[in-house]
Amino acid sequence: METVFGDTSMASLTNEDVYSLSQIIDAKKFINEGTQALLLRNALICWFENSVLPDDSETYDRFEKNFR
Repeated sequence: METVFGDTSMASLTNEDVYSLSQIIDAKKFINEGTQALLLRNALICWFENSVLPDDSETYDRFEKNFR
C-alpha cells in the first residue's frame, strides 16, 4: 500500500502506525455509537420542538436549551 501526500511536510514521515483489526473494529463501533446518539438526540429535539433542525445556530441553541 502506498501513501501519497499532497502536503510535502508530511512526506518526511517514514513510520506509519499500523492498527490491528480489533482496533479498527473498536474504532468503527465507537464512531457508530457516537453517531447514533447524536442522531437520536437531534431527532428528539425535532420532536419536542415539532420542527426540523434549524439552519442557524441561534435557533438551534434555543432548541437545545429547551431540550435540556
